[in-house]
Amino acid sequence: MDDAGFWGNTQLLGDWGGLRKSLAENGIFIDLTATTFYQSVSNSTNPGGDWLETAAFNMTISTEAMGLWPGGFIHAGVDSKFGDSANVRAGSFSPVNYSATFPVQQEGDYVLPTEYYLFQELGSPKLVAILGKATGINFADLNIFASNRKYQFNNTALNNNMMLGAFIPWQSTWYGGLVWQATPSLQSVTVAVDPNGSAENFADDFFKDVTIAQQFTYRWGQTDLPGSLIVGGLWSSKESFDFADPTSFAADGEIRFGDALNSSDGGSMFWLTFDQYFYRVPENRLDPDLTFYTPRGVGVFARFGAGPDSSNLIRRFASLGMGGKGMISGRPYDEFGFGWYYLDFSRGTVESLQNVSRIKSLLTGSEPRDFENEQGVEFYYNFAITPAMRLTFDAQYIFNPFLSSNDGSLVIGSRLQLAF
Repeated sequence: MDDAGFWGNTQLLGDWGGLRKSLAENGIFIDLTATTFYQSVSNSTNPGGDWLETAAFNMTISTEAMGLWPGGFIHAGVDSKFGDSANVRAGSFSPVNYSATFPVQQEGDYVLPTEYYLFQELGSPKLVAILGKATGINFADLNIFASNRKYQFNNTALNNNMMLGAFIPWQSTWYGGLVWQATPSLQSVTVAVDPNGSAENFADDFFKDVTIAQQFTYRWGQTDLPGSLIVGGLWSSKESFDFADPTSFAADGEIRFGDALNSSDGGSMFWLTFDQYFYRVPENRLDPDLTFYTPRGVGVFARFGAGPDSSNLIRRFASLGMGGKGMISGRPYDEFGFGWYYLDFSRGTVESLQNVSRIKSLLTGSEPRDFENEQGVEFYYNFAITPAMRLTFDAQYIFNPFLSSNDGSLVIGSRLQLAF
């Protein structure tokens, strides 16, 4: 456990006077973080600044260490948020503060359980079953340089593939599936997901519809220059919007959220994710047994998603960038990144919204809107005051925010995270 003092501990409170070590010896592992955000938005329609406080409590229990049964891990998590985020103010389809969408996407103060699930080895650590309620970000589309909303990018589109959220609720939903480590380098994940899940209820409309997803991950170079390639696909039975009919998903030219974004006939998509180090800082620690170890160095990442125009609000998604960790001598925990994303909306969606906007302009005398594909860029630097105290400076620019009539939004922000 932590014994490196205030400036070296990975938790501010260290070993809690020996309690953390005692709990770990009995198979109980606890993680508690609190984060303060400030983001200032400059645009032509809704400028201003917003403060947001979030906190997350996670606990994992080893059933074997507790003397219950072998090969089991029970995980539980609670997320909370208080204050206002810059997501509405920025007007972008991709939220500029991903953490502000937990435990639910809508604005407001919330404290809700988001995870309670079982990981169970099936005779071997190479084959594991998952059953329960979880956040999708933990299992799909992971990327070394652009997946950790706590320490890396703030923008949602640079943490995940935006198309996935239409079929797999990120915040909290029911899962059942298998994780198979076929070889040390190749992993398969097969899941059935409830696309109607929410942290606000236990099991309303439980598996009324279903999303079936398959993902393969191949990793290489763990002791040299690590990299990975993810290939995935899904099909969903959930019926929702008909994008050729604006009355089914829009009112006054604005898209309604809180529902899945696939079409009335169900939907499908596939995705690709890639990351690759091109430089690694020489260091003593080489641990090939850690499947998601992030050594000091710098590399690149990219994501892509595509699906039928008729069954996806976003028909094409792309993001790419670079990231790094510990590149300054004496600062092994600092991280930085630069990324770009692009959202290509279905033609039926764009044409329908433009028609609604033209009708509204005739009735009100206002100028009609041109709905264009959205893209954005973000740069961040995560300064580790200590391993347990991280201060991040962040800048984003959103071109053609899809949910706003302004031409662009500049978002400047800071993020202070404390791990207890």
